[in-house]
Amino acid sequence: MIAYHACRFRALSYLSPAIKGDLSIYTNHSLQSFLRSLAMTSFQLCGTVKSTGLLPSTITNKSILDVFNPKSELEGNQSQDGTSISSMAAGLTHFSTHHMRCWGRDVFISLRGLLLLPGRFELARSHLMAFGSCLRHGLIPNLLDAGIFPRYNARDATWWWLWGIQEYVKLSPEGNKFLKVEVPRRFPPLNCYKRERIQSSSSSSSSSSSKIDTGSKISSKRKPNPALLIMEPNDDGDSYVSSSDERCYKYSSTIGELIQEIMERHARGIEFREWNAGPNLDHAMSDEGFNIKIHVKLSPSLVNQRTGIVYGGNRWNCGTWMDKMGDSAKAGNKGVPATPRDGSAIELVGLLKATTRWLSEGSMKGWFGWDGVMTTGEFFFFLFSLHLYIRYIDVYMYSLNNLYLFVFQMHYKYSFSYSE
Repeated sequence: MIAYHACRFRALSYLSPAIKGDLSIYTNHSLQSFLRSLAMTSFQLCGTVKSTGLLPSTITNKSILDVFNPKSELEGNQSQDGTSISSMAAGLTHFSTHHMRCWGRDVFISLRGLLLLPGRFELARSHLMAFGSCLRHGLIPNLLDAGIFPRYNARDATWWWLWGIQEYVKLSPEGNKFLKVEVPRRFPPLNCYKRERIQSSSSSSSSSSSKIDTGSKISSKRKPNPALLIMEPNDDGDSYVSSSDERCYKYSSTIGELIQEIMERHARGIEFREWNAGPNLDHAMSDEGFNIKIHVKLSPSLVNQRTGIVYGGNRWNCGTWMDKMGDSAKAGNKGVPATPRDGSAIELVGLLKATTRWLSEGSMKGWFGWDGVMTTGEFFFFLFSLHLYIRYIDVYMYSLNNLYLFVFQMHYKYSFSYSE
């Protein structure tokens, strides 16, 4: 019993003052006691396991590990590899170990309740950065697998990650400064997004290890750069590389740049076939289900369908949390989603609205460094300021036709430039 109370006391010491209160006072009959007990769930679902973590076990470079480590919870237990960094389990007990532990949508749906409100900001930060480091195809992975074989078969994980960023910025002491934090990238990005990390010569200086090449192709100007539309020959961006490849964590982007890349790539359209597609990846998936397609209805040729909303998927894959796949050949449902979500799932509409409103505010106030995105098409138009339309959109947030029309085209103070 003494050991139990000692462990509990230590855990509570990491929580916010509003939850832990005065730890010298112990009672079983108070609201404070209830909050403390409820907050212990954060420790039940977050911790280190030998089988997985936020980074591949092959990563032992201290300058990389220090970027992702939650400093306040180290207490002398320095990370030796990627598995020694605390990670969140998607559920107990089935989703607690090995590659099944860490999932994008599960982590960021629960980030506010499990980590931000209890005051475990640095652990929340570690998860945001670890998933952000695996950005590929313009998507945050659904299944992290410690960054070894992450899977990008979810359309919603990216938008839940963006929601997690917004909540972290709003609730943490770091605030908007988080958008300038450098994140080493697990996979090589497209050439137009590449900025090579400068390795520190001193192991004691983790901050210098995240400096970037001043010759970056990413424009720091507030107008989108047309050069970003050009796909260069022999571009190795989005390709899978093993965790032992020299390109692994070679490049770096800020959180703000990752956000902008997500918005640009969604606006231009995302199409790819999952890496290692086949029965070994998912035995229940039909062949067509491995084809990922995500677009935004912006093209002038769509006329009445030019809604600015994100849509995608097909009848053979599951892009959201309703991801139960039929598994019975006898019943005739193998490879058939139990609840198809192709098209524009309503929660993605809401998350898109929240993100575009937030980025509009950041663009106007100057803490987000871009005014818009660029994509291919036939004409140019500039979007109006957020404050002129926020009341109108909020009034119609439950009317999908009106919401669709304004989410991207007026709510996001962005320039959409079309060119052939």
